[in-house]
Amino acid sequence: MSLVANQGARFDALAYFNAVLDEPCKPVEDRRFVCAVMRGYFDESGTHENRSRVTTLAGYVATKEQWQRLIPLWEETLKTDCEGLEAFHSADFNHYARQHKWSDEKRNQIIAKLAGIANENIWRGFSGSVVVADYNQLPEWVCKKIGGRWHFCFAVAMHLLRVRSEFLITHEPMVLVFHRKDHVIGRAVDDFNDILAGNPNKFGPLWFDSVENAPLLQVADLLVYEMN
Repeated sequence: MSLVANQGARFDALAYFNAVLDEPCKPVEDRRFVCAVMRGYFDESGTHENRSRVTTLAGYVATKEQWQRLIPLWEETLKTDCEGLEAFHSADFNHYARQHKWSDEKRNQIIAKLAGIANENIWRGFSGSVVVADYNQLPEWVCKKIGGRWHFCFAVAMHLLRVRSEFLITHEPMVLVFHRKDHVIGRAVDDFNDILAGNPNKFGPLWFDSVENAPLLQVADLLVYEMN
């Protein structure tokens, strides 16, 4: 399966969505169970050594219909409220705001609006965090067993996802897309298989890619930005 790259000035999330994901499955909800085709997007922050106080991995899981509702609302906000911002990326957002001479109030209003669009059009958000100073005090053998701060946060987020998915019925395994970090992929796949081994038909596969190729990762980037 090939992912659709960004070919224009603005990311074409809808083209990516229609090319990569399957035909929609109408959700059926009752008091406890949700039946749907689910997709999740996850990003991380604070993984650089000695530069961050907290490391966080976070993302959103939603049905295909929910992602399809989110896309035009998100794009319209970037186009109008953000004066043509092509895509949200937390590392560049504050610089962009200063460059366009936004007030703190406007900046906060835009963040709140984007967060509202995400929260109103997803199934659940998940995150895992660890304080860097606390992690660094762990015995060396424990750190080696965990594999690093990214993997600690990954384990927390996936555990929460497994717990919350108890009442989720999927017609096919849930595809989870993570921002690409080459040095974590091999261990992440092993951890994924261990954490979710009891639900082999509900989760997977894992994808690792860039925002350019998987533009919905920018919605996860906003959640990480706010959580961290």
